[in-house]
Amino acid sequence: MSFRALLFTLLLVNIPSLGAPQNPAPSNDDACAACHKQIYDSYQQTLMANASGKASDGLVTGDFTHQASGVHYRVFNKDGRTWMSYERTGDATINGQRELLYYIGSGRKGRSYLFSKEGFLFESPINWYSQEGRWNMAPAYTEAREIPMNLPARRDCLNCHASGVQSPMPGTENRYDGRPFLHGGVSCERCHGQGTAHAEGNGPILNPAKLAPERRDAVCMQCHFEATVAIQQPGKHLYDFRPGDELSDYVHYFLLTGPATDSVEAVSQTEALALSVCKLKSGDRMSCTSCHDPHFEPADADKAAYFRGKCLACQSWPARMWPTPRQPITRSSAAGDCRSANRRMLTLLGG
Repeated sequence: MSFRALLFTLLLVNIPSLGAPQNPAPSNDDACAACHKQIYDSYQQTLMANASGKASDGLVTGDFTHQASGVHYRVFNKDGRTWMSYERTGDATINGQRELLYYIGSGRKGRSYLFSKEGFLFESPINWYSQEGRWNMAPAYTEAREIPMNLPARRDCLNCHASGVQSPMPGTENRYDGRPFLHGGVSCERCHGQGTAHAEGNGPILNPAKLAPERRDAVCMQCHFEATVAIQQPGKHLYDFRPGDELSDYVHYFLLTGPATDSVEAVSQTEALALSVCKLKSGDRMSCTSCHDPHFEPADADKAAYFRGKCLACQSWPARMWPTPRQPITRSSAAGDCRSANRRMLTLLGG
């Protein structure tokens, strides 16, 4: 047997799963719902609230054969558990399955899945792509000749999709003693800070809108900005950031700019906003929440009208940002869709 075949035999050998994921622990969000039920119910329908959870939730089963590697993948449910199987015709060393425990991603564009091997948590080599309606290889592995089964699920990555993310065991980056996160999705406390004292009647909850602009924007920026390089500060981790903190105390961002490098990464909405005409003209008066209500998400059919209303409510909205130059900005105009401004900015930046 060749060294390469031996390597992948060892990598893919079937080892019993640690078992089905445990149900989420009670969250302080339940305490929020007691007094803020309307806001809570609305938030539960948003993408952020559903950014992670049990693999079986909303699963679309299916299969496909990856042409570059010749590996056939299948995702299926069996006895109340979710599995991914893999096999390659004519190669007995590539044949097995992994239990998928959790999903990561809202599902708007797609979802990644996590499996455990001897307590080490890994990303599955395949993703579900909602907009394409199909399973395919994880990004950067579309041309892989073998199965990438060693993609560690690091705490830094889990942090922006889940809440109550636990620390990995000492000396490891992805081995967890029990559930890797306590609550699926982004909980209320991720933006409003620890809420126990408020729930007990001991003072107000933190409202990001009332923070100084830099600290206000940091609440969104911690997850919606990806620079060329992010350097965590000595002894600090981004997952230790709490609303109201200075983000620069935890991480310093460096962004390479220039004609050949102007592009917006998948999560760099913060950069797109900073470069928009609206933000440049409005300055600190404008933030992500000027247009996006974090507690509410309009239906797809209503989004154009919803965001157009946000634009029209701002007296400084520049006419040149509309889809059709020189188009008058009036409430009776039916052609305007403010979302095109964001799309145009991403296009101008190469995204």
